[in-house]
Amino acid sequence: MNDYAGRIGRVRELLMLALDDELDAAGRDEFERLLTDDPGLREEWERLSRLKEVTATISSRWRHEPRLSSIVELAQRATLDVWRPCILWHIGQVD
Repeated sequence: MNDYAGRIGRVRELLMLALDDELDAAGRDEFERLLTDDPGLREEWERLSRLKEVTATISSRWRHEPRLSSIVELAQRATLDVWRPCILWHIGQVD
């Protein structure tokens, strides 16, 4: 395995551990250094963090909600600007 592939593998491993809140102190330090050194990685981390938050919220709020499938399908096919009003409307109807 070349150095680049090894680094990418390590970054991916740290991303997954961070998403699962399973980084130890040394891993957190390494991950923070990587995020500081690579703006693209920081952007990807922020995007993944938001995605995790959205999916966790949807999962916990509407685990047994049959009407949610259409919103999920819209989210998969449309931009955030299109499906955000739909999910906000749905939240208003459920909450």
